[in-house]
Amino acid sequence: MTGAVTSLPASLPGRDLRMHIPLTVLLIASGLLSACGSRPESPFVQEPSPDLAVTTLEQPDIDLVARAIQLQGTIQLGCELSEQKPMPVPVAKLVATIRDQHRSRGYDLDALVQVKNAPAPELLGKRNSAELETFEKTDIMHWHVATVAFHRMSQTESLRLFRDAADRSHDADVRAFAARQIPGIASTLRLIEQVEKELP
Repeated sequence: MTGAVTSLPASLPGRDLRMHIPLTVLLIASGLLSACGSRPESPFVQEPSPDLAVTTLEQPDIDLVARAIQLQGTIQLGCELSEQKPMPVPVAKLVATIRDQHRSRGYDLDALVQVKNAPAPELLGKRNSAELETFEKTDIMHWHVATVAFHRMSQTESLRLFRDAADRSHDADVRAFAARQIPGIASTLRLIEQVEKELP
């Protein structure tokens, strides 16, 4: 915000520039006030914009949407890691299926976040970060097994989250979003079971 004010054209007449000085002071002051602990710390990196309607979600649903966003990030990074090393064809097809499902869910989740003006969380939870780090360190001989295990874990966690949301969310849109995800994730978990049986 202050960048826009300090980058005024040099050709502005003196009286116009003087008009911008009080605005600059007000903007800096408001920034300092908002950073002075006038509200409790939030787990979110980005709060809902004051220019938009305040989120209509209750705290449990805000937490639920935040967790869904973190799982999306975990699955995306897991797919990217999976594709860094050679995999048997069934495992490669599994990862492609998960990536397609992830992309579709992402559009749905983005729409929900915008409609509800839900705040954005930190990208990943600590546990998911540790899981990704362990996965990344797997040697090439065990890569395909680790790939399937990682995706089983992330899909199982997603299914648990969305089943809970479909049953317990206080918001009809969140319940509907969660219910739409369940069949696809359940199908992916069945596919994972098949692939596991085919692995040596």
